[in-house]
Amino acid sequence: CLLVWGIKTIHHTMQPKYQGKTAEEWFAAFTWTGKPIEEANAVPFEHLGTNGVWFLWGEYCRKDSTPTVWIMGLRDVVYNKSLWAPSHEQDRQFRALAMILKLGPMAEPLIPAILSRMTATDPNEATTMAYLLGNIQRQPEVVVPALQLSLRSTNWTSNQRVRTVRALSQFGSHAKPALPMLQGWLADPAYTTNGANPYLATAILRINGPGPELALLTNNLVPGDYDKSMKYITLIDDAGTNASPAAPVLLQFAGTLTNETEIKTVRDT
Repeated sequence: CLLVWGIKTIHHTMQPKYQGKTAEEWFAAFTWTGKPIEEANAVPFEHLGTNGVWFLWGEYCRKDSTPTVWIMGLRDVVYNKSLWAPSHEQDRQFRALAMILKLGPMAEPLIPAILSRMTATDPNEATTMAYLLGNIQRQPEVVVPALQLSLRSTNWTSNQRVRTVRALSQFGSHAKPALPMLQGWLADPAYTTNGANPYLATAILRINGPGPELALLTNNLVPGDYDKSMKYITLIDDAGTNASPAAPVLLQFAGTLTNETEIKTVRDT
C-alpha cells in the first residue's frame, strides 16, 4: 500500500500544473448540467498545452474496468439515478469531448489519433471523430481526403453522413476535391426525399462560394412562418459570406414577420 501511495504521489508531483492544479484535478472539477460544450472551462487546458490535450484524449478513450462499471452501477441504484442519465464512462467521455471541442485548433496534436479512430466500424464514433476534425480545422491536406474516404462508407445513415459533410465544409476552399462527390449526392433523389440535401447545399456553398445551391435554401422560406423557415435561415447563416446573394430574399422574408425578435434574427443573418 505504501508503495502504491508513493508511486501515486510521485506521479501527481511530476504532472504539469496550472494555478496549482493538475489536468486530472481540473477535469474532475468540471461538471455539466446538460450543455457540456457551453459549460466547459478549457482555459486550464489551454495553459497546460500538449500535456492537457493528451490527458483529455486519454479520458475520452479510456474504458472503465468491469469492477468500476459494477460499482458505479450500484452507486447509481443507491442514489436513484435516472435510467436515462449517462453512465460514469459516458459522462467522462462527454466531458472530455466537450473540452477538446472548446480547445479548437489547439487540439491539432490529436489529429493522427483521431484519424486512426475514425476508421471505427461504429458509424457514430466515426462521425464524432469527423466532428472533432472539422472543429480543429488543421492539416486539410491530410484530413480532407480522410473525410472523403469516410463519407464513402456504405453502412451509414444519411444523418451520419450529413454530420461528416458539415465537418468537411469547415475546411472551406481546401475541401474542393470533395465537390464532385457532394454535387453528385445533391443531384441524387435519395437525398431529396430524406432531407439531407439542404445540408449538402450549405456545404457546397461553404466550399465553392456562391452558386445555384443557394436557391435550394431560399426557395424553402415560407412567408410569415418563421418556425418552418428557421432551419433554412440557420443554414444560410452557416454558409457565411458565400450566401450574401440571399440578403434581398431574407430582407423580403423579414417583412412578412410580425415578431420583433424573429425579424431581428433574420436581419442579423
